Amino acid sequence: MKILDLQISLIDTSPDQARQHYDDHLLNELADSIARIGLINPITVTPTNGRYKLIAGSRRLCAFISLGRDFIPAVVLHATTTDQISMMAHENLFRTDLTPMEEANFVAHLSTTRQLTVKQ
Repeated sequence: MKILDLQISLIDTSPDQARQHYDDHLLNELADSIARIGLINPITVTPTNGRYKLIAGSRRLCAFISLGRDFIPAVVLHATTTDQISMMAHENLFRTDLTPMEEANFVAHLSTTRQLTVKQ
């Protein structure tokens, strides 16, 4: 595992991302906090075809973009697809407040595209 300052333009969001909507007020508060004290927790990415796929930290990435930053600290993991989905599920279902619809859509998406059961 490495932490690098990655060029934001090389980071792609995941099609498996559960969160579809961000509260603008909370995103602005996060951006203000990052501008004042810096980023406490780096985002998490995995390398893919010369680029990086975001695993965790979509709000932090959006906040950096809104600040006009070109680089963001990132933990770079070589993660399997299953590990990526597990980390995304943990980040989104257990640590953030998704809307019930986002949660249901995320579970349905994983069931359909990744052949995972609800229990998995």
